[in-house]
Amino acid sequence: MNNPHAFPSSYEAPDGDGGTYEVSVPGMSLRDYFAGQALVGLVHAGFPMVGGHENIEQRAYRLADAMLKEREQE
Repeated sequence: MNNPHAFPSSYEAPDGDGGTYEVSVPGMSLRDYFAGQALVGLVHAGFPMVGGHENIEQRAYRLADAMLKEREQE
């Protein structure tokens, strides 16, 4: 499964000698981002927080995995 980084960034930071150097930050994984977004939707929809066959975190990651799989179809 292709799971790239979401929101990578880079910036220049002072090096202490009057110059700068580039700092790269990979960002969170796209799977984690999708799971976080799914979690918000599940909470908003009233998904039970405890009990049942699958807990809310498992459901959020299952939805994230489905989104990544669908993304590969493009």
